[in-house]
Amino acid sequence: MRKSTKSNRQIRWFAVITAGVAGIVGTLGFGLPFVAVPSLLLVGAILRGHWQRTGTWMMWIGAVLLSLWTLPFGARILLSPPPIDRSGMSVFAATAVTLLLVVICDIALVLEAFKNQPQPTD
Repeated sequence: MRKSTKSNRQIRWFAVITAGVAGIVGTLGFGLPFVAVPSLLLVGAILRGHWQRTGTWMMWIGAVLLSLWTLPFGARILLSPPPIDRSGMSVFAATAVTLLLVVICDIALVLEAFKNQPQPTD
């Protein structure tokens, strides 16, 4: 088992924050069953500290499920006519923050996967 590096810990914490924010915002919009969507990302980030491979796979699966769920719905909300009232603005802002976190988390996971690829020997 590899030791956790500083960048791995940072990505794990970012995944925890992303899953938490997405879980809260998604629950407000879609109800309590939505918690199941970001929970794989959250559990994977927690497990990754002890079981590297299992945690990494759970993070990847959770990130894919979260992206498949939030990106289409979030884009639809952000591309709709701008809200006028305060509650509409808070939904708009929460959706924008969630989408930004999900996209940055996905990019960070992809960059980490490329960085951790074994280097060919000559």
